[in-house]
Amino acid sequence: MIDASKQLIFLTGICGVGKTFYAKKVAQVLGIGWLDLDQLIENSGVRIEALTPAGYLPEVRQPGGGLDNGEMMDDIQQLKAGECELYTADGKSFRTLESTRLKEVLHARNQVVALGGGTFLSSPSSPVAHNRQLIRRSGGLVIWLKEDLHLVAQRLGEEIAHYAFDKRPLLRQAMQQMEAQQPLNRPVEHLRLALDQLFQQRCAGYQEADLAVDLSYLSTDIAVSLISTQIKEMWHKSRNSWS
Repeated sequence: MIDASKQLIFLTGICGVGKTFYAKKVAQVLGIGWLDLDQLIENSGVRIEALTPAGYLPEVRQPGGGLDNGEMMDDIQQLKAGECELYTADGKSFRTLESTRLKEVLHARNQVVALGGGTFLSSPSSPVAHNRQLIRRSGGLVIWLKEDLHLVAQRLGEEIAHYAFDKRPLLRQAMQQMEAQQPLNRPVEHLRLALDQLFQQRCAGYQEADLAVDLSYLSTDIAVSLISTQIKEMWHKSRNSWS
């Protein structure tokens, strides 16, 4: 059950939808703090490598590169549908580390938390299932940020073109697979197909959020206002249910 007195919000959703951006903006509107779970892991100096049937994929992230580690690592895992595991460079489980950082966050109050793309998903054979239970027991409000995948693909395409394709290794790998199967003249379309593949794997988990907000075709100002308003409404309902 949501505990409005904690004022703890978790944002989940597909990579590239803007969880970190909206965590910061919504927190400003609500007058509370914000945290990024992936950033907490990155700040600990951890380097993540994915063990696949073909072996390690080295240098998944570069130090100081500002990568969305939790999302990208889980994305790589999802592409292989259980055939690969995630480890830090020193052999520790990434999901175990993620759960440790999550437990620290769950003690917070007055925070908007941007989760990794796979943190809240349901997977009985994975520590992710435990993460879901921890988040549910925290009394926090879980919001699924939705958006038309073509819009997300366009945004990520601009990001990849401006920075480096290595910043999104999952999307690079997925798009290469798509190109091998069906060559297309539009890279953004490959990106959309890769995102759609990932979304289909994650949709059931996202649907279990307390609230879904569709950001498609909204300006950022309107989106921030909509998310903030719905949070306040959910808190109001929660307070009434406790009284």
